[in-house]
Amino acid sequence: MKLDVYSPCPGGLDKKVKFCCGDMLTQLEMVQGQLDGEQFQNALQSLDQQLAKTPDRACLLALKYEAQHAAGNREGATETLQRMRELYPDNPIVAAHRAVERSLATMPQSEEGDNEATLHQRLQDEILRGRESIALMQDALAASRDTMHYQVYDAIRALGISLLSMRRNAAAREFIFLAARLAGDTDQELTTAVSAFLAEPTISLLQRVEWLMPEAPPDVPWQAEYNAAARLGRRAQWRSALDQIETLVRQHGEHPLLLRGIAFLAEILGETEKAAATLRSLARLLDPMSACECQALAMELDLLDGRAVQTMVSFEMEVSDATAALEQLQSSTRLAMINVQAQYFQSRNQPPPRAAFHLLDRDRLTGAPAADGSNLPRAMTSVLFYGKETDRPARLRWQTSDDLTMEQSLSALKGILGDLWQEPRRTTIGFRLSSLQPVGRYVPHFPQVSTSVWRQAEAATPRHAFLELWPDCPQPLLGGRTPRQAAADPAMQDTLQAAICLLESYGSMGLAPADAESLRSALGLEPWPLDLPCPEDVYETPPIRLARKNFQSASDIDLAGFYVLAARLRARFALERIGSEILKRPPSDVLPTADATYAMLGMITPDAEEAVSYLEKAQQAATKLGTSPAEYLLRELRVRLQTRPEDAEPLQRIISTLTTRYVSEPGVREGLVAILVEAGIIQPDGRPRRTIGGMEGAATPSELPVGATSNIVVGSPSAAEPAKEPAASKLWLPGQD
Repeated sequence: MKLDVYSPCPGGLDKKVKFCCGDMLTQLEMVQGQLDGEQFQNALQSLDQQLAKTPDRACLLALKYEAQHAAGNREGATETLQRMRELYPDNPIVAAHRAVERSLATMPQSEEGDNEATLHQRLQDEILRGRESIALMQDALAASRDTMHYQVYDAIRALGISLLSMRRNAAAREFIFLAARLAGDTDQELTTAVSAFLAEPTISLLQRVEWLMPEAPPDVPWQAEYNAAARLGRRAQWRSALDQIETLVRQHGEHPLLLRGIAFLAEILGETEKAAATLRSLARLLDPMSACECQALAMELDLLDGRAVQTMVSFEMEVSDATAALEQLQSSTRLAMINVQAQYFQSRNQPPPRAAFHLLDRDRLTGAPAADGSNLPRAMTSVLFYGKETDRPARLRWQTSDDLTMEQSLSALKGILGDLWQEPRRTTIGFRLSSLQPVGRYVPHFPQVSTSVWRQAEAATPRHAFLELWPDCPQPLLGGRTPRQAAADPAMQDTLQAAICLLESYGSMGLAPADAESLRSALGLEPWPLDLPCPEDVYETPPIRLARKNFQSASDIDLAGFYVLAARLRARFALERIGSEILKRPPSDVLPTADATYAMLGMITPDAEEAVSYLEKAQQAATKLGTSPAEYLLRELRVRLQTRPEDAEPLQRIISTLTTRYVSEPGVREGLVAILVEAGIIQPDGRPRRTIGGMEGAATPSELPVGATSNIVVGSPSAAEPAKEPAASKLWLPGQD
C-alpha cells in the first residue's frame, strides 16, 4: 500500500508523513500492506526490526499496537500503549485506545449469593469505568484538532459499542452516531451498530434522539457565549461545552436552554446524577407535558444508575408426604402439567424433577377459549417437584422476583397444599436492575387451545402486564409504594405521571397511548390528549408525542418527514398512526408507497400474526403498483419460519411462488437460500437437511419441530432441461446452474 506523503503521520503526531517519518516510507508501506493482508505476525516482526534501528518512533509504536491488538496479544498491546503514553502523553491515539481498554476492563461477574450492597458496588464501579472511558476519549478528540487519525475513529466506534453494553446510552448514542457521520455509508459494522442502538427495546425514545444544541435566541445577553459553547458541543467537545454553559448559569441564572444543555452534556459525559437533577430543575420552568417528559428522562437515568434494584428469590419446601403432595398438585385446577425434558436437566448436571407444573394466576380453562384468548390463564412461575433421594427428602422448588408475583405464588401454593404446606426456605439468588416495566406472565399452550388463539393471548401479554399487574406492583422509584397507592397521594401524582410517560416511551415494548390513557383513568390521574395538533417543524416534536399527533393537516412533505423520523427511531405507535394517514392519501412523489408503508408496519410490530398480515398487504400493493413483491414474500417466509414452522402449506406456497416467478430477480435466490439455511432446512451447499414440519438427524435450537410430513419442494427444472438424477441430494433452484 503506497502512503501519501502529505497524509497525517500514522503515529498520531500533528505532522505530515513527509515531515515526520518520511525516512521510513518504504518500511511503513510494507507494514501497512501486511496489516491490510492480516499478516499480523509478519507485521510485528517487521516493526520490531525497524524499532531496533529507530527506537520509540510514534508511527512504529502505533502500528505495533494495532498489530498486537489484531493478533489478540492484549498484554503486549497494553505494554506498547503504556510506552507510547510515557513518550507521547498528548497523543490522541494513546488517549483513544486507553478509553477503549478502560471500557473493556474485566469486572467481577455477579454470582449466586451476592447481596444487594455487592451488586450496587459492582454497578457503581461500572459507571465509574464508563465515565473514565468517556473522559479519555474527550482528551483524544480535543488533541485531534482538525484531523482525525483512523485509529481514533476505530476507537470511537469500539467505545460506542462498549458503552451500549454498559447501559451508558447517551454516550453510546453520541459516539456511535459521531462515527457514523465520519464514515458515511462505508462501514457496515457501524451501520449495524446504529440500527442495533435504535432497535434496542430497553432504550426509551427519550434517549434515542440526538439534541443538536440549537443557537441561542437573539434577545438573551449570553447569546454569543452560548453559541460558542454549542459549537464545541456539536464538535463533540462536550466537557468544554458543559463547563462554559455552567459558567453562564452562574452568571445569568437558570434558563430552559441553558439547563437543557447542561442536562444533555452531563448525560453524555456519564454524570447522570447531575443530569437527572438538572432535568428536574428544568421541569419547573416548562409546561406540564414537557415537564413530565423531563422527569421521565430523569427517572430513566435513576434506573440506569441502579437506584432501584429488584431481588430474585428461590424457594424450596420440604415435603413430608410425597405421595399426598403429588396428588394434591396433580388434581389442582391452579396448576398445569409440564412435559419434563430430562436431557435439559442432565445437560446442566442436575437431576430431573419427578413432575413440573405451571402455577396459574386463575383456574384452568374448562369451557371454550375466547376467540382472542382473553380468558386463558397465565403462568406466574414454574414449580418443580422432586421425589425423595438418598440424601434428600422430597421437595418443591420455584423461583420468582420479590414483588406481587411472589406474594401471589406463595398464597396459591399454600392454598393448593393445605395441611401439607410448610414454610419454605427462601434464598436470594441474585439481583437485577429494576425497571418500571412489569414482568409479563406467559400463556401456557393448552392442548384444547388452537395455535392461533394462543398466539393472540400471548401477544396481549404486555398489555395485560401494564393494565392488570403494574398498578399493584410496588415501585422503588415511587418510594416502595404501588402506583395505585401513589395515585392517592397528591404529592406523588407528578412522579406517577412521569412513570407512565416513561412506560409509553419504550417503543415496541412500551405502552400504547390509548392504553396509557386507560391506565391514567384507572388510577384517577389527569388525562393526556390523544389528538395533539400537528406542529409546523417536524424536528421540534418530542418523539414521545409523535404517536399522539393528528397528522390529517400535515402536508405530504411534512408527513414524509414525520415518517422518516418515526422509522429511524423505531417508534412503533407513531409509525402506525403516520402509516395509517399515508395509506389514506393518494400516491405522491414524496410519500412512501403503499407497499413500503405496509412493509415497515410489518417490521415494527412484535405480533407475528399482524406482521404476516401487513406483509401480505405489502405484496398486494406491490402487485397493484406493477412492482415485484419478492422482497415481501421473503420477509413473510422468514417470519413464518420463525413463528409458525409447523404450518407447512403457506411455507410451500411462498417458496413455490418465489422459485417459479421471481427467482431470476437480483438477490432473490440468494435471499431464499440464506433463509432456508438459517432455518436449518438446507445446508449452505444447498443439500437438503430436513423437511418442513419434519426432521432428519438430531434437533438443534434453530431447527424446526416435528410436525407435518410433507417434503419441501423448492422449484423444479424446466421442461427443456434434463431432470436431475434421483440420487443427487443437492437442492435445485432455478438459476443455480
